[in-house]
Amino acid sequence: MIVCEIERRDFASFPIVNINMEEKKYLERFSTNPDCHFWIAKERDGICALLIGELKFSKLEIFRFFSKSQPAPKYLFVSIIDFLIEQQNIFGIAVFQNLQPYFSVLEEMSFEHDVDIFMKLNIDSWQGPSTSLPSLDFEPLNRRHFSIVHSLRKRSYTNDFYQRLVPEEQVDAYCRDAIGWMFKSEGNNFTFVGKQNSEYIGIVSWDEDEEPELHDIMVFPEKQGHGYGTALLQKAICSLKKKGFPKLKLGVFESNIPARRYYERTGFVEIERLKMMYWRRGICV
Repeated sequence: MIVCEIERRDFASFPIVNINMEEKKYLERFSTNPDCHFWIAKERDGICALLIGELKFSKLEIFRFFSKSQPAPKYLFVSIIDFLIEQQNIFGIAVFQNLQPYFSVLEEMSFEHDVDIFMKLNIDSWQGPSTSLPSLDFEPLNRRHFSIVHSLRKRSYTNDFYQRLVPEEQVDAYCRDAIGWMFKSEGNNFTFVGKQNSEYIGIVSWDEDEEPELHDIMVFPEKQGHGYGTALLQKAICSLKKKGFPKLKLGVFESNIPARRYYERTGFVEIERLKMMYWRRGICV
Protein backbone atom coordinates (compact mmCIF):
# COMPACT_ATOMS: atom_id res chain seq x y z
CA MET A 1 0.00 0.00 0.00
CA ILE A 2 1.11 3.56 -0.75
CA VAL A 3 0.05 6.58 1.33
CA CYS A 4 0.75 10.10 0.09
CA GLU A 5 -0.56 13.66 0.07
CA ILE A 6 -2.28 14.95 -3.04
CA GLU A 7 -2.26 18.50 -4.38
CA ARG A 8 -5.28 20.75 -3.86
CA ARG A 9 -5.79 21.03 -7.62
CA ASP A 10 -6.23 17.24 -7.79
CA PHE A 11 -8.93 17.15 -5.15
CA ALA A 12 -11.74 18.43 -7.40
CA SER A 13 -11.37 15.43 -9.70
CA PHE A 14 -10.90 12.87 -6.94
CA PRO A 15 -13.47 10.04 -7.25
CA ILE A 16 -15.22 10.38 -3.90
CA VAL A 17 -17.87 7.75 -3.35
CA ASN A 18 -20.48 6.91 -0.73
CA ILE A 19 -21.26 10.51 0.27
CA ASN A 20 -24.43 12.53 -0.22
CA MET A 21 -24.72 15.87 -2.03
CA GLU A 22 -24.84 17.90 1.18
CA GLU A 23 -21.54 16.44 2.33
CA LYS A 24 -20.00 16.88 -1.12
CA LYS A 25 -20.87 20.61 -1.03
CA TYR A 26 -19.30 20.81 2.43
CA LEU A 27 -16.12 19.26 1.08
CA GLU A 28 -16.02 21.67 -1.84
CA ARG A 29 -16.17 24.60 0.60
CA PHE A 30 -13.59 22.94 2.80
CA SER A 31 -11.21 22.53 -0.12
CA THR A 32 -10.93 26.32 -0.45
CA ASN A 33 -9.31 26.49 2.99
CA PRO A 34 -5.58 27.16 2.38
CA ASP A 35 -4.71 25.03 5.42
CA CYS A 36 -6.71 22.03 4.16
CA HIS A 37 -4.69 18.93 3.22
CA PHE A 38 -5.65 15.67 1.52
CA TRP A 39 -4.04 12.25 1.96
CA ILE A 40 -4.84 9.11 -0.02
CA ALA A 41 -4.17 5.39 0.31
CA LYS A 42 -3.51 3.45 -2.92
CA GLU A 43 -3.54 -0.29 -3.52
CA ARG A 44 -3.03 -2.30 -6.69
CA ASP A 45 -6.51 -1.54 -7.98
CA GLY A 46 -6.09 2.21 -7.46
CA ILE A 47 -7.05 4.81 -4.85
CA CYS A 48 -9.06 3.27 -2.04
CA ALA A 49 -9.26 5.89 0.74
CA LEU A 50 -9.12 9.65 1.35
CA LEU A 51 -8.46 11.53 4.60
CA ILE A 52 -9.02 15.29 4.96
CA GLY A 53 -7.75 17.60 7.66
CA GLU A 54 -6.57 21.10 8.52
CA LEU A 55 -2.84 21.46 9.22
CA LYS A 56 -1.87 24.69 10.97
CA PHE A 57 0.93 25.47 13.43
CA SER A 58 1.99 21.80 13.15
CA LYS A 59 -1.43 20.81 14.55
CA LEU A 60 -3.56 18.53 12.37
CA GLU A 61 -7.32 18.37 12.90
CA ILE A 62 -8.81 15.42 11.01
CA PHE A 63 -12.34 16.06 9.78
CA ARG A 64 -13.28 13.38 7.26
CA PHE A 65 -12.27 9.91 6.10
CA PHE A 66 -13.71 8.19 3.04
CA SER A 67 -13.25 4.73 1.61
CA LYS A 68 -14.46 3.11 -1.60
CA SER A 69 -15.73 0.13 0.38
CA GLN A 70 -18.34 0.38 3.14
CA PRO A 71 -17.87 -0.15 5.97
CA ALA A 72 -14.34 1.14 5.52
CA PRO A 73 -11.63 -1.36 6.52
CA LYS A 74 -9.91 0.05 9.59
CA TYR A 75 -6.47 -0.88 8.30
CA LEU A 76 -6.82 1.87 5.65
CA PHE A 77 -7.42 4.50 8.32
CA VAL A 78 -4.55 3.13 10.44
CA SER A 79 -2.19 3.18 7.45
CA ILE A 80 -2.80 6.87 6.83
CA ILE A 81 -2.50 7.74 10.54
CA ASP A 82 0.81 5.85 10.73
CA PHE A 83 2.03 7.84 7.75
CA LEU A 84 1.01 11.15 9.38
CA ILE A 85 2.72 10.33 12.69
CA GLU A 86 5.96 9.83 10.78
CA GLN A 87 5.78 13.33 9.27
CA GLN A 88 8.04 15.67 11.26
CA ASN A 89 5.97 18.73 10.33
CA ILE A 90 3.07 17.33 12.39
CA PHE A 91 3.38 17.79 16.17
CA GLY A 92 -0.16 16.97 17.28
CA ILE A 93 -3.26 15.30 15.83
CA ALA A 94 -6.91 15.74 16.87
CA VAL A 95 -9.69 13.37 15.72
CA PHE A 96 -13.33 14.28 16.24
CA GLN A 97 -16.42 12.29 17.19
CA ASN A 98 -17.65 11.89 13.61
CA LEU A 99 -14.79 9.36 13.30
CA GLN A 100 -15.72 7.51 16.50
CA PRO A 101 -15.80 4.08 14.76
CA TYR A 102 -12.00 4.35 14.61
CA PHE A 103 -11.44 5.43 18.23
CA SER A 104 -10.70 1.87 19.39
CA VAL A 105 -7.82 1.51 16.93
CA LEU A 106 -6.55 4.98 17.85
CA GLU A 107 -6.40 3.90 21.49
CA GLU A 108 -4.26 0.95 20.40
CA MET A 109 -1.99 3.50 18.70
CA SER A 110 -1.53 5.36 22.04
CA PHE A 111 -3.93 8.19 21.22
CA GLU A 112 -5.45 9.73 24.34
CA HIS A 113 -8.98 11.06 24.72
CA ASP A 114 -10.72 14.16 25.99
CA VAL A 115 -14.36 15.24 25.97
CA ASP A 116 -15.85 18.50 24.74
CA ILE A 117 -18.68 19.23 27.20
CA PHE A 118 -21.47 21.57 26.12
CA MET A 119 -23.36 23.41 28.87
CA LYS A 120 -26.27 25.83 29.11
CA LEU A 121 -27.32 28.48 31.60
CA ASN A 122 -30.93 29.57 32.12
CA ILE A 123 -30.52 33.35 32.08
CA ASP A 124 -33.95 34.12 33.55
CA SER A 125 -33.34 32.03 36.67
CA TRP A 126 -29.72 33.06 37.18
CA GLN A 127 -29.38 34.68 40.60
CA GLY A 128 -25.73 35.60 40.46
CA PRO A 129 -23.21 35.06 43.27
CA SER A 130 -24.22 35.32 46.92
CA THR A 131 -21.28 37.63 47.64
CA SER A 132 -20.55 41.01 46.11
CA LEU A 133 -18.39 41.12 43.01
CA PRO A 134 -15.44 43.40 42.35
CA SER A 135 -16.35 46.49 40.38
CA LEU A 136 -15.00 46.61 36.82
CA ASP A 137 -15.04 49.23 34.09
CA PHE A 138 -15.59 47.83 30.60
CA GLU A 139 -14.17 48.93 27.28
CA PRO A 140 -15.34 47.53 23.92
CA LEU A 141 -12.47 45.64 22.33
CA ASN A 142 -10.42 47.53 19.74
CA ARG A 143 -7.04 47.19 18.05
CA ARG A 144 -5.10 48.89 20.83
CA HIS A 145 -6.08 46.00 23.10
CA PHE A 146 -4.37 43.39 20.91
CA SER A 147 -1.21 43.02 23.03
CA ILE A 148 -3.33 42.73 26.20
CA VAL A 149 -5.54 40.00 24.73
CA HIS A 150 -2.55 38.18 23.24
CA SER A 151 -0.81 38.11 26.63
CA LEU A 152 -4.03 36.92 28.29
CA ARG A 153 -4.44 34.10 25.77
CA LYS A 154 -0.90 32.83 26.29
CA ARG A 155 -1.01 32.99 30.08
CA SER A 156 -4.56 31.83 30.84
CA TYR A 157 -4.97 29.02 28.26
CA THR A 158 -2.13 26.73 29.37
CA ASN A 159 -4.65 23.85 29.67
CA ASP A 160 -6.26 24.48 26.28
CA PHE A 161 -6.94 21.25 24.35
CA TYR A 162 -5.70 22.62 21.05
CA GLN A 163 -2.74 24.58 22.40
CA ARG A 164 -1.26 21.40 23.86
CA LEU A 165 -1.04 20.04 20.30
CA VAL A 166 1.14 22.95 19.17
CA PRO A 167 4.96 22.89 19.63
CA GLU A 168 6.33 25.43 22.10
CA GLU A 169 8.05 27.49 19.42
CA GLN A 170 4.71 28.06 17.64
CA VAL A 171 2.51 28.86 20.66
CA ASP A 172 2.97 32.61 20.26
CA ALA A 173 1.82 32.56 16.63
CA TYR A 174 -0.99 30.13 17.49
CA CYS A 175 -2.32 32.49 20.19
CA ARG A 176 -2.21 35.44 17.81
CA ASP A 177 -4.22 33.48 15.29
CA ALA A 178 -6.66 32.19 17.94
CA ILE A 179 -7.70 35.69 19.01
CA GLY A 180 -7.84 37.19 15.52
CA TRP A 181 -11.58 36.59 15.13
CA MET A 182 -12.32 38.83 18.13
CA PHE A 183 -11.11 41.87 16.20
CA LYS A 184 -13.45 41.32 13.27
CA SER A 185 -16.65 43.31 13.33
CA GLU A 186 -18.66 40.79 11.30
CA GLY A 187 -21.53 38.91 12.94
CA ASN A 188 -23.06 39.42 16.35
CA ASN A 189 -19.85 39.03 18.34
CA PHE A 190 -19.20 41.14 21.42
CA THR A 191 -15.94 41.39 23.37
CA PHE A 192 -15.23 43.66 26.32
CA VAL A 193 -12.05 44.30 28.27
CA GLY A 194 -12.46 44.60 32.05
CA LYS A 195 -10.37 47.15 34.00
CA GLN A 196 -10.06 48.13 37.63
CA ASN A 197 -8.30 51.36 38.57
CA SER A 198 -6.83 51.54 35.02
CA GLU A 199 -5.36 48.01 35.40
CA TYR A 200 -6.43 45.40 32.86
CA ILE A 201 -8.03 42.37 34.55
CA GLY A 202 -9.48 40.22 31.77
CA ILE A 203 -11.90 39.95 28.86
CA VAL A 204 -15.28 38.40 28.11
CA SER A 205 -16.50 37.46 24.64
CA TRP A 206 -19.85 36.14 23.45
CA ASP A 207 -22.16 36.17 20.44
CA GLU A 208 -25.81 37.09 20.16
CA ASP A 209 -26.88 34.65 17.49
CA GLU A 210 -30.10 32.64 17.73
CA GLU A 211 -28.54 30.58 20.53
CA PRO A 212 -25.99 32.89 22.23
CA GLU A 213 -22.66 31.30 23.08
CA LEU A 214 -20.01 32.35 25.56
CA HIS A 215 -16.70 32.16 23.70
CA ASP A 216 -14.15 33.32 26.23
CA ILE A 217 -13.62 34.48 29.77
CA MET A 218 -9.96 35.20 30.37
CA VAL A 219 -8.47 36.59 33.58
CA PHE A 220 -4.79 37.20 34.24
CA PRO A 221 -3.53 34.33 36.45
CA GLU A 222 -2.50 36.61 39.32
CA LYS A 223 -6.06 38.01 39.43
CA GLN A 224 -7.88 34.69 39.43
CA GLY A 225 -9.81 33.52 42.48
CA HIS A 226 -11.10 36.98 43.43
CA GLY A 227 -14.44 37.08 41.60
CA TYR A 228 -13.25 38.84 38.47
CA GLY A 229 -14.26 35.96 36.20
CA THR A 230 -17.82 36.08 37.52
CA ALA A 231 -17.90 39.86 37.10
CA LEU A 232 -16.94 39.37 33.45
CA LEU A 233 -19.55 36.63 33.03
CA GLN A 234 -22.18 38.89 34.59
CA LYS A 235 -21.44 41.51 31.92
CA ALA A 236 -22.44 39.02 29.21
CA ILE A 237 -25.48 37.68 31.07
CA CYS A 238 -26.88 41.15 31.83
CA SER A 239 -26.49 42.21 28.20
CA LEU A 240 -28.27 39.09 26.96
CA LYS A 241 -31.02 39.37 29.56
CA LYS A 242 -31.82 42.96 28.54
CA LYS A 243 -32.27 41.78 24.95
CA GLY A 244 -34.57 38.92 25.96
CA PHE A 245 -32.29 35.95 25.34
CA PRO A 246 -33.37 33.03 27.59
CA LYS A 247 -30.22 30.87 27.56
CA LEU A 248 -26.45 31.03 27.19
CA LYS A 249 -24.35 28.05 26.06
CA LEU A 250 -20.64 27.26 26.15
CA GLY A 251 -18.15 24.46 25.55
CA VAL A 252 -15.44 23.33 27.96
CA PHE A 253 -13.11 20.35 27.83
CA GLU A 254 -13.41 17.68 30.50
CA SER A 255 -9.66 17.87 31.16
CA ASN A 256 -10.01 21.54 32.10
CA ILE A 257 -11.27 20.67 35.56
CA PRO A 258 -11.02 24.15 37.18
CA ALA A 259 -13.05 25.79 34.37
CA ARG A 260 -15.62 22.99 34.27
CA ARG A 261 -16.21 23.12 38.03
CA TYR A 262 -16.42 26.91 37.92
CA TYR A 263 -19.19 26.84 35.32
CA GLU A 264 -21.06 24.18 37.27
CA ARG A 265 -20.93 26.33 40.41
CA THR A 266 -22.12 29.30 38.38
CA GLY A 267 -25.27 27.49 37.27
CA PHE A 268 -24.39 25.97 33.91
CA VAL A 269 -25.70 22.43 33.37
CA GLU A 270 -24.32 19.81 30.99
CA ILE A 271 -26.38 19.08 27.88
CA GLU A 272 -24.06 17.13 25.56
CA ARG A 273 -20.68 15.38 25.38
CA LEU A 274 -18.49 14.87 22.32
CA LYS A 275 -15.50 12.58 22.67
CA MET A 276 -12.24 13.47 20.93
CA MET A 277 -8.94 11.65 20.48
CA TYR A 278 -5.52 13.24 20.27
CA TRP A 279 -1.86 12.42 19.78
CA ARG A 280 1.11 14.60 20.67
CA ARG A 281 4.69 13.99 19.61
CA GLY A 282 6.88 12.95 22.51
CA ILE A 283 3.91 12.49 24.87
CA CYS A 284 1.74 9.80 23.25
CA VAL A 285 4.00 6.88 22.43
